[in-house]
Amino acid sequence: METSRNTMIALAYLFFVTLITGLLYPLAFTLVANLVFSAQSNGSLIMVGDAVRGSMLIGQEFKSDNFFHGRPSCSSYDTMASGASNLSVTSAALKTEIDKRREGWFKTYGISNIPEEMLYASASGLDPEIGVEAALIQIERVSKARGYDEYRKNQLKEYIRKETDRRGAVVLHMPRVNVVELNLMLEGRRPEENKVTETATSRGGIAP
Repeated sequence: METSRNTMIALAYLFFVTLITGLLYPLAFTLVANLVFSAQSNGSLIMVGDAVRGSMLIGQEFKSDNFFHGRPSCSSYDTMASGASNLSVTSAALKTEIDKRREGWFKTYGISNIPEEMLYASASGLDPEIGVEAALIQIERVSKARGYDEYRKNQLKEYIRKETDRRGAVVLHMPRVNVVELNLMLEGRRPEENKVTETATSRGGIAP
């Protein structure tokens, strides 16, 4: 009799703990997150009209000279293959890859002082941001490819300086810019008119 009573108490305890921690708590947490941090809790999506064009949290691969280029990625920004190369600092393969990237930057921009984030891939391979210096270096190439005059080139430079994403700058001491956001701005309106925000809205159309 005592055993049956203890068993019932244990089962009741298990039921209520499962109900609270497995259902009520996650539902409450999800509800609060959607109310207070709606954009972030839904993936910080970037919308153009009714179409999802990306996420503020995940980079995309851009190869055309018409766009700013992000960090190297060992997974080509594939979220299913997210990860680093796991090559050690003594790896000959890593040195070869870094030298290749360094040579490519020197050939394109004529500089040897290359921002480190443009030489090394991130641990996730999905980093959507680069330092402001890396973005400013690319302005000449992008402006030339898009046929910008000096006025529009200066506008672009000013846009990057103003819209720099400074989240984490206090810790990392490195102002950053979101490459996906920046390239969507290029496809939309002029630099001083268009702004893609983390509220996942965009007014821009497509204009090279």
